[in-house]
Amino acid sequence: HDDPSEGVGLVMTRESGLTWTRRVHGFNVNRVLRATLSHSRLSGMSDMSALESVQAVLESGYFNNALELLKSQKPARPTPSWLALEAEILERTGRVRDAVALAERVLRIGGEPRCMARALIVLGVIRREEGLATLSADCFRRAEELASQCGAKELRGRALSRLLLSAFEDQPD
Repeated sequence: HDDPSEGVGLVMTRESGLTWTRRVHGFNVNRVLRATLSHSRLSGMSDMSALESVQAVLESGYFNNALELLKSQKPARPTPSWLALEAEILERTGRVRDAVALAERVLRIGGEPRCMARALIVLGVIRREEGLATLSADCFRRAEELASQCGAKELRGRALSRLLLSAFEDQPD
């Protein structure tokens, strides 16, 4: 079976108010995406549930599918959390200019530290790719501080790992 969309994926399961993710072999992201879109349209999925669905597809590594799902679920007035997630997806799909604009918008708006940390990580990655090592490191440091404040361990780990990788890469041979 040579379907490029099939492989190992992550599936979110919700039961008794708890959500967890499990790895599934034979995962077909297109099938899951269609089911998610259909379910969300029929059930009037809340913004938070839709955001979690987009996040799950993104974490599975299917960036274009995550972008498609995000666009189909985006509320008329997106929150800073939506904008920060969209900035990350845009960066991962190579739409750098749009990602920078959204990430900077999130930082101007402000909001919860978690979404600001996500926006700073996006900017840090892009600034690093542009060769702006000092600016990139500053973004990662600020993201780590914000993620630490709100207990966002995954974001804190991403910021720290990017910062450490940058420091390692900047070492003379």
